[in-house]
Amino acid sequence: MQDPYNYSFDNNSGTYQFTTKNNIIYSVAFVEDNTLNTISSSAIEFENTYQIIIEKQTDKLEPFDSQVFLTIDLIISDFFRNIKNALIYICSDDKGKEIKRFNVFNRWYENSKHKGYITKVDNVIKFEETTSVVYTSLLYHNDNPNASYILDIFKEIEKILNSEK
Repeated sequence: MQDPYNYSFDNNSGTYQFTTKNNIIYSVAFVEDNTLNTISSSAIEFENTYQIIIEKQTDKLEPFDSQVFLTIDLIISDFFRNIKNALIYICSDDKGKEIKRFNVFNRWYENSKHKGYITKVDNVIKFEETTSVVYTSLLYHNDNPNASYILDIFKEIEKILNSEK
């Protein structure tokens, strides 16, 4: 089995970065996300909730590279060393590839060796007034003490967004 690429953390940009064998540069960032706090009517303050942003920095088309999967998998497993962390993944609709990104993220999770302690829940948000659809996923550590609250609020996002007309 192949090894993941070596990656480094850039303190200036707050991103993890790695370069593939085809000289494609990727960056992975965990950005604080306050969505759950914004829509929650609970007194619980959801700290340690982040969005993951995975960006290919090089415009060059890259053939399939399983080491990219392994590297991102390792970075995410490092992220969950803090069991209170929760991760929201929103598939960008950039170039109409949101469903493709959603499927790739699902494939990553299905093949991840971390499924035993990281739970993934999907929420496809459909906006009533438009034909827009947003593909989102939530990942959390099974031992996260706030898991049930986080999950409850995450499941309510579509209803809350559609009620704000």
